[in-house]
Amino acid sequence: MPSSIFKGGTDLIAIISTIISATAVIISALSFSRYCKKDEQNKANSLTRIETKTDDIKGDVSEIKIDIKSQEKKFLEVFERLTAVESSAKQAHHRIDKLEGKERDD
Repeated sequence: MPSSIFKGGTDLIAIISTIISATAVIISALSFSRYCKKDEQNKANSLTRIETKTDDIKGDVSEIKIDIKSQEKKFLEVFERLTAVESSAKQAHHRIDKLEGKERDD
């Protein structure tokens, strides 16, 4: 009789071991699933941050383009004024030269 009790105990140990193993597999699968979901959420958050920063950079580049166009307009205005001043100075030098020539003749 003692051997039949031991045999039943072995079956019980096998059943308990199987239940524990199955529980471990289920817990592992759930943990893996949770990890995957968390990883996907982290990736989505990272992509959102990257998109936001990209939009910020795009806005900054647009502002820089506007500033450059404004500077180009100012440069052209200054260049036009400089050209006019040079022309005026050239005419003034010719007049001065003519006046100096008349003074010498007198």
